[in-house]
Amino acid sequence: MKNNLVILCLNKNYSKSIGKQLAYSLELFFVDLNDILEYNLINNNMLQNSGLEYYQKERQKAIRGITTYENSLVCGSIDLFFENDNIVKFKQNFVILYLQLKKDDLQKLNAQDSLQNSKNLIAFEQEDVACQSVANLTVKVGLQNSKDNLKLIKNALISYFGGKNGYWWKMCKRT
Repeated sequence: MKNNLVILCLNKNYSKSIGKQLAYSLELFFVDLNDILEYNLINNNMLQNSGLEYYQKERQKAIRGITTYENSLVCGSIDLFFENDNIVKFKQNFVILYLQLKKDDLQKLNAQDSLQNSKNLIAFEQEDVACQSVANLTVKVGLQNSKDNLKLIKNALISYFGGKNGYWWKMCKRT
């Protein structure tokens, strides 16, 4: 039984916000893939000092390491998950959960973000289909109260894992 989650969402900040709350309530280790890579690679000026090829190898090594984590919830930008088939590596040890937003909600979130990601709006349909195709579980979420979204997600996890038995039922129902 997999006890790790990957959160896919077309808005990185939204997935990070929901992911942190969900990880906390399920007592999972929260990992922001973008932050880990930035800390490990960019802060050390690896790209400037060692070149692009070495940088990319180290980046893949870091991602491979994260795919072996236990009791973890990982979120990050969609591009990182689909780059170099990283999603395939995560799928071996993680349940892939896609938080599906309506295009209008995504547009509202992007307008709120200081760094807008208009690419997500242009490629909305393609990225939405790609996320659904790799996800073990898709949950339609919105901009409502985050507690409501957490309840939707937890109920979907319980249903996905077969209802009132086992690890996920205990974790989702105790909070």
